Amino acid sequence: SSSREQQQQQQPTYEDLQRRYLQINTQRRDDYSARVLNALLDAWPKSVKTSSEGGRLPLHMACFGKATVKVMETVLKAYPDAARQRNHDGFLPIHIAAHWGVSHADIAPLILRAYPDGAVGRNRWERTPIEEALGMAGENGRDHQLSLVWSLRRHPTYWIHNDIGTMLLPRNVRTAPWRMV
Repeated sequence: SSSREQQQQQQPTYEDLQRRYLQINTQRRDDYSARVLNALLDAWPKSVKTSSEGGRLPLHMACFGKATVKVMETVLKAYPDAARQRNHDGFLPIHIAAHWGVSHADIAPLILRAYPDGAVGRNRWERTPIEEALGMAGENGRDHQLSLVWSLRRHPTYWIHNDIGTMLLPRNVRTAPWRMV
């Protein structure tokens, strides 16, 4: 009976299996999303500059859909000026990311480095991205909301210096030999 108890203790629970499955699939999703996007861009390079009926570029849609960091980097590398483009409602991609939330703490810095003045841009309702983020902050316990607001509070000139902006990305700060207080 003791061997039976040990065997039951060694078997992972359903929650453990589900957590592991999500970790594996999140990594695969990230890798495959970037591969598919690169294949689409190779097949139709102008697609990244083609807007929908609402004036939404692929970058706008990526911000709505909470795209991964790799996807956002790929879209911004293919068309950096997309960060400056407004949809028909006057939303910049950073407005959309601020309103709907971000999938990772590095998303807002990526967009802001592409267009630093986006942080102070106003949409059709005269709201800045930080006003959108603060207005939606209580919605659904958003992940990465603090890092989003932190990024939006920075002055646009902060994002012009790419070496500083890259050094202080949340993913780099965590792995740096020094700690931020």
